[in-house]
Amino acid sequence: MRRWILAGHLAVAPIADAVAQSAQPVEARRWSIGLTLGDIRYHGGTRDAPLDEGVIRFTPYRPTPIGIRAELGGSGLRIGIGIEYAEPGLAGSGASEPGGPAAGTIVLERLLTTYTVTPAISIGLGRLKGGGQLRSGLGILLERWELPGEPGRNRVGVVGSLAVELGLFGSWVGSLTASYGVTPASPLTPDDLPEPYEPAALWRRGLTGAVAYRFGR
Repeated sequence: MRRWILAGHLAVAPIADAVAQSAQPVEARRWSIGLTLGDIRYHGGTRDAPLDEGVIRFTPYRPTPIGIRAELGGSGLRIGIGIEYAEPGLAGSGASEPGGPAAGTIVLERLLTTYTVTPAISIGLGRLKGGGQLRSGLGILLERWELPGEPGRNRVGVVGSLAVELGLFGSWVGSLTASYGVTPASPLTPDDLPEPYEPAALWRRGLTGAVAYRFGR
């Protein structure tokens, strides 16, 4: 009889633990892992070069990064890390004056390849109507840029973010994150550019959607 009682306890314990975890609020679960899909717009990368009919600038062009992200923490402070892959184009755009809007753009599609690792921290700012949460974050951009036939270049930058997170169903949550960041060193080097072009800081603004699964205590 004791053996039957022990066997029953061993069989029921994992089920009870799973039921207890499913009864926890999603925010109380400490771990999450999910997939991300984003859109990035760059500006900068090279200084405007004055020409007879205005200026021309070069910059990476509109990648759609895909990646994964893992986080540890609840509704307050979280730490996390994201990994992304993207294939930006390289755009050359002309403007009538330095800093002015582009009058025309020529794009070499998928000329570049980037791998980005972003360790970050975030904090909950408050609840929204409907149960969503507003969060603010700060991260470090660790990037590797690759150009055809050239050695890879490693770059470091910073990025700030503002996100809205919503419960979807069960343990699944979705989020939409707006970000703005800068990499002080351009992924382009003087050897990549004809005179009189010079590298400059690369600025980026992004919008990323994510679906994640939250688990653990």
